[in-house]
Amino acid sequence: MYAINLPKTTPVIYGIFGIQHAKDSVSPLSTQLTTLLTPHLPPENITTLTQPGPGPQITTTIHLTYWPSKAHYEKWWHSAPVTTFWGSLPDDAGIYREIMTVSPDRTHHGTNKLGKTGMGCLGTYVPIPDKTGFWGCYYRRIPATAAATGPEGRCPSAVKGIPQRQREGAGDIRYGRVRMEGFPENLCFVVEGQDHSRLVAGERELWFEKFDALAERWMAELQSGGPEMGLLDMRMCYDSRSGKFRDGEPEALSYNRKVQMFYFLDMECMERMGRSSKDHIVLRREFLKSYGPDGEFAEAAGISLWVETSILRAGELECEYIGCWEGTGLMGYEFAYS
Repeated sequence: MYAINLPKTTPVIYGIFGIQHAKDSVSPLSTQLTTLLTPHLPPENITTLTQPGPGPQITTTIHLTYWPSKAHYEKWWHSAPVTTFWGSLPDDAGIYREIMTVSPDRTHHGTNKLGKTGMGCLGTYVPIPDKTGFWGCYYRRIPATAAATGPEGRCPSAVKGIPQRQREGAGDIRYGRVRMEGFPENLCFVVEGQDHSRLVAGERELWFEKFDALAERWMAELQSGGPEMGLLDMRMCYDSRSGKFRDGEPEALSYNRKVQMFYFLDMECMERMGRSSKDHIVLRREFLKSYGPDGEFAEAAGISLWVETSILRAGELECEYIGCWEGTGLMGYEFAYS
């Protein structure tokens, strides 16, 4: 397993741009946004994904972007072409942005493969020295919490109780602009990715024998968790260009390359959901047997996995939704976090 060394004094930026459009069509807004992004970021810093929905005939194209510094992002965001594009969007545009300023000492990227996947494009890889898979390993690997012990090593939410979505479902479009910046201390943002495109001999059979059904049930459990479990939002996305390694539903899990994004109220909620799920516990245990240090595929694995966990300070998340369907992203918490 490998982690990423990031510049210690330079915050990095997650820029999530979502465009809602008719299913099986190409969005002109997505094409325009791509044209604006590509001169300023190399290809490995832009992950383009498809998220089914929010409506039955609607698809969301997501550009998950990684910026090496706040100054880099701000220069792009305040450039004339970008301000003209964003400022002229109509009230029913169906586009949003979620911008996170992530302190390098409050984030962690882990992967089993060397490359430039996800946040790997922003730093240099180093081996993870501690053993993999123990509960609390993310707290150990995030610099801000690594040296602390007991309650000081935890980052609970700064608010009491669980916020409820004010608007549920995706039956209507919310016209106009919704800006949100009042998110609480220690919100936890997680990116998980998997790539099955390079499975080696015997690995495919192992995946379907031991892991596929468990992974599918665990994702379904997360989707049904909701804010009462501290999971504010979840997005199951895939790279439509990667091809499929299986048939079946949900379609998002059938593609070779897929990414899930989560907003948890805090990291305590994320860990609690994992500990309470029987399917997740078995999945972790069996995966470590096969892919851990003494496992059959410890060195020969073709599967690529990565996870990024960031603990956000208050003021480090800014969202704007323009003409999006109700229930999009964090917009349902408008009255709690505006």
